[in-house]
Amino acid sequence: MKNKYQRLSKEDQKKAKAEYIKRNPYVYKRFHRLAITCLIGIIYGVLVLIFDLVFRKSLLVGSFTLNVVLDSFVFILCLFFYVFSKDTINRQINKMLVEDLRKEQINKWEKERKAEEKAEKKSTKKTTVKKTTKKKSTKVSKKTSKNKE
Repeated sequence: MKNKYQRLSKEDQKKAKAEYIKRNPYVYKRFHRLAITCLIGIIYGVLVLIFDLVFRKSLLVGSFTLNVVLDSFVFILCLFFYVFSKDTINRQINKMLVEDLRKEQINKWEKERKAEEKAEKKSTKKTTVKKTTKKKSTKVSKKTSKNKE
C-alpha cells in the first residue's frame, strides 16, 4: 500500500524532501552518509567476491570458502543497510507530511468550531432578548387586563 509520500508527484516529492532537509538537516546527513558508506561497501563486496570466484585465490589469509562467505556477508549486509537507510528516510518524510496534514486539519476544525461558537452566542443573545421582551409584554397585557376589569 502506498503512503502519502509515494503518492505525490516527482516534483512534490522533491519539495517534501527539501522541506525535510530544512527541518532535520543532521538526521538526513547521517542517513545520507550511511547510504554512501553502504554503496562503497556494496561495490567492494562485489569486486572482492568476483575476484575470489574468478581467480580462485584469496586476498585475505584463510581458505577460499571462508573468503567467499565473508565477501558475500559484507555485500548482503551493506545492501541491507542501504535499503534500510533509504526506507527510513522515506518513512520520516511521510511522517512529516502526515503530521503537517493533521495540523492543517486540526486548525481547520478549530476555526469551524470557533465560528460555530460565535454563531451560537449570537443566536442565544437574540433568543434571550426575545424571551425577555415577550415576558414583559405578557406582564403588561395582564396588568392592563386587570386594570380594565
